[in-house]
Amino acid sequence: MTKARIGCLVAGVALFGIGAWGVYSAAKGLIVGEGSDVNEAIADARKVGLPLTQEELVSTLKIREADNAVPLFRSAAVALEKVTPPMTSTDFRKNTRGNAQEKAAAKAYIKRAASALDLLRKASERTGLDWGRDWDQGVMLEFPEYRSIKDLLWMLSVSAQYSAEQGDFGKAVDDLVACRKVSMLLASDHTMIGVLVGIALDAITLSGVNKVINLSARNPAILSRIEKEVLGKKLAFQFEEVFRNECYMTVAIVRNLDLYGGFKALTDTEKNPGNNWRSPQVPVDKLRRDGLPPGLIDRVHLSRVLEYWAKAMAILRANPDDLVKVFKDIDALTKKFEAEKSTSAKVAMFLIPDTSRFGFATTRAEANRLSHLGLCKVVAYKAAHGRFPQTLKEAGVTFKDPFGGGEMRYKVRGAEVLVYSVGEDLADDNGAPDSGAEDGTGMRKGDVAAFYPPRPPKQ
Repeated sequence: MTKARIGCLVAGVALFGIGAWGVYSAAKGLIVGEGSDVNEAIADARKVGLPLTQEELVSTLKIREADNAVPLFRSAAVALEKVTPPMTSTDFRKNTRGNAQEKAAAKAYIKRAASALDLLRKASERTGLDWGRDWDQGVMLEFPEYRSIKDLLWMLSVSAQYSAEQGDFGKAVDDLVACRKVSMLLASDHTMIGVLVGIALDAITLSGVNKVINLSARNPAILSRIEKEVLGKKLAFQFEEVFRNECYMTVAIVRNLDLYGGFKALTDTEKNPGNNWRSPQVPVDKLRRDGLPPGLIDRVHLSRVLEYWAKAMAILRANPDDLVKVFKDIDALTKKFEAEKSTSAKVAMFLIPDTSRFGFATTRAEANRLSHLGLCKVVAYKAAHGRFPQTLKEAGVTFKDPFGGGEMRYKVRGAEVLVYSVGEDLADDNGAPDSGAEDGTGMRKGDVAAFYPPRPPKQ
């Protein structure tokens, strides 16, 4: 339909006195695609508990001040900024893998950052996260804390390794316990980015665990502590709360879309070469914090956003224990929206985060934990019996591979031992680590393995 014909349609509706709702209905047919109208979308969102105000969003967040780790995380970040001379996270990681002089520099930096690390340890004893963010700020909202938490956790994990090297295995395990608790806290965050940070922190922690297992291979008591206190629990994701939070972020953006300058202003990268996108800025006191967007077209956009999240929530609730299936089904929903030609679907897809690999990422995190737990049991068996077990069952490993549900895999190759999961492609690659390459179906090749002794990190 040409612009001239659209103009005639709208003018005709107004002329015959149908009013604003008629204009909306006409616009909806041209812009919304397959979506329901905004009132139906709101009703469907309410049925599945999706929030439409910030008060509704935070109503499920019931954390006592004494249990909230956020103030300690922020204090730790401030303490880290005051460390002099500073060391970038890149230089720190490089130094931990370098020569004796570079490793000495990394150890000295850990010592200088002692107060920041103590605050991280204290934060690990808390049980919840309440960031106190103003979620109505939408695309203007920033998450500065994650970088410092990641840097500090990396340092604490390396510090555990250094303690084990000096024979202080108790302190090494204590610090690994703290690292794992921090990972679990972030993995339970109510944002997609928080979950991803938690998974990344857990991978860093398990890298440290691998090194300490190697150093304590003849110490059954320490191996037992690692098994029970560090590796005993899986990451606990709260995806219903994540979906509620991410839904509200998109609602807040659409509600104020006109203040941002419209959809084009949000997607315009011409002012930021290299796709270095920056959000348009709106004074916080001007933001709408409840109600519908003023524009009829923006209400159509809102209906599609709510439609998407209501369907995503229904998918999650249908299979809460199979996140691979959940996010495959949500990916199919996303592709259906992407296939539409309507502007409202494009708006929804721009605002909704890419979740296509979340099922694999969360399952991979559990496979990584179980691989290290299995390795710990195998090494403990050798410490007790003077030889490696012939099978994982002999070492007491009874859990299944989270990818596919089969047996975890186990190999002894001369002096090297490995316990592994077949990974998301469900193919046994004999423990070959995930390279990041995909197999043509969107799944990454390679296994999720834990090695004894540890393999050197990739440079």
